[in-house]
Amino acid sequence: MNYIRKAVTALGGIFLAALLIAALAPRATRGIAAALVQVTNAPSNPVPTLDVESPGYSTIVSIGCQAQTSAGPLNYAIGCYLGSGNTTESTYAVPRGQRLVMQQFDANCSAPKGVTISEAVLLYSTPPTSFVTSNIVLPGNASGDVNYPLHYYADTGSNIQFAGFTSDSSGQTTCTVNVTGYLVNAPPEVVE
Repeated sequence: MNYIRKAVTALGGIFLAALLIAALAPRATRGIAAALVQVTNAPSNPVPTLDVESPGYSTIVSIGCQAQTSAGPLNYAIGCYLGSGNTTESTYAVPRGQRLVMQQFDANCSAPKGVTISEAVLLYSTPPTSFVTSNIVLPGNASGDVNYPLHYYADTGSNIQFAGFTSDSSGQTTCTVNVTGYLVNAPPEVVE
């Protein structure tokens, strides 16, 4: 019991000493310490800032395409570049100085009975040559609707592509694919 009483007394003494030092410390010392951590935003050396961007104030982007089976060197493939939905549209590219925030993926696939689609992915390029791939889960029988939320980013100049492999040799498998999101200003290190 004596040990606990001595420990509490010692801790109480340390606490009282800390309070006394804090009360007696000159205010000038506190002011100097505060001055050492001030941040200024001078025009010659500005502090980088970024406005919080809200989807409600951003450009909404909805891009899609129609994919159909084609024979490939090793397998039958299905795929399309989003934004190239028909021959009058060009492939969508993320505008200069912008970043596309992809939020929703939708697909409607139709295939003959017994056909499967495997290894379905969204590919989006990061110029000049690298690609980011994201696996997409489609219905096992390749027919039906799929939609789910995404949280992917595509930088300036990126093109988005849907691709996969199919067991369909007849060319009758089709998928209508759509990605919805919004544009934000690209971070300074991304803008060229």
